[in-house]
Amino acid sequence: MAKVLNSSLESILDRENMIQEYIAREKEAQNLKTDFIASLTHDLKVPIIAQDKTFDLLLDGKFGDLNETQKEALSNIKISNMDLKYLIEALLETYKLEKAKLEINISYGVDVILAVKEIISQIEPIAVAHNSVINFICSKNDIVADIDTFLIKRVLHNLILNALTYSSSSAVDIKLSASGDNLKIDVKDYGIGIDEVEVKKIFDKFYSGSTKYLKSSTGLGLYISNKIVKLHKGKLNVSSKENEGTTFSIVLPLKYEQIVEVQNAHNIVA
Repeated sequence: MAKVLNSSLESILDRENMIQEYIAREKEAQNLKTDFIASLTHDLKVPIIAQDKTFDLLLDGKFGDLNETQKEALSNIKISNMDLKYLIEALLETYKLEKAKLEINISYGVDVILAVKEIISQIEPIAVAHNSVINFICSKNDIVADIDTFLIKRVLHNLILNALTYSSSSAVDIKLSASGDNLKIDVKDYGIGIDEVEVKKIFDKFYSGSTKYLKSSTGLGLYISNKIVKLHKGKLNVSSKENEGTTFSIVLPLKYEQIVEVQNAHNIVA
């Protein structure tokens, strides 16, 4: 009986070891694939940036005068090039998010109005290329919050670019407000909208409804944005109606430190 039990135990342990070895090999293979993709996308980014600068030189007439038809063609190519650059950046950010565990560096008392205006200023040339304008609406003269300025700007950058890409209107509205303990930033477009099925999946990794709308996308921009907002103990909400438009709302605590203190106190009590 003892021999039978020992034999059974050894068989179970052997199977367990085989399973663990298989899992280890799969993880190693997955890491190699991920590292390869990160390396490849990083290498692709360099020539794309060089192309973008070349387009700027051409459009500025540094290599000779261009007629209006040539300028329009180059502007369209530049937009496609910028879209490709943002797709690659999304892949790299996802790699950092999952490989290195993205962390936030909170700055206290950040001038949110200034931060939003800065990101709008950066994207305005793209809005012009899309024959659109970005309207900034803020009911207060002073709003400060505890945020990782770089990461929140990255979220805004992504949401505004999405709005410009999918909007059939000539305008995108950015509304900034603060109420109670929360900061809210709305990014609204007046475009094709998103149906209910799409809305439920929109923050999923690699999910993209772009095929339906004939747009190029990795399905990572909103996934990354949602992760960043959650790291700030906030929420990224979406409301949309087909053929009427979409509004993405970033809701963040004004005081990040208070949220951390409450969580720490809860952990101590628990």
